[in-house]
Amino acid sequence: VHGTVVRLRDVLLVCSRPLLAAATAAFVTAIVAPMIPEHSSRLLQLSIEFSIVLFVYLFVLLYVLGQKVFFLVFISSVIRFKSRTAL
Repeated sequence: VHGTVVRLRDVLLVCSRPLLAAATAAFVTAIVAPMIPEHSSRLLQLSIEFSIVLFVYLFVLLYVLGQKVFFLVFISSVIRFKSRTAL
């Protein structure tokens, strides 16, 4: 950021929402993980924990923090860009 118009504060503001969503997902997973039966396979435990992290992260980021519209616009622009460059 040194020598540019981008300030450290701008970078921190942009990174704060995904970091908050990740911290929330990690916290929820840490609370729920001990409830998974110990006799289940490690792969099943990993799959369940990954699903919890992914669901909570996306829910918090997209709905609680209001980033749904931003990501929908971003994904649609990427898809349009790919379709233009593929031709």
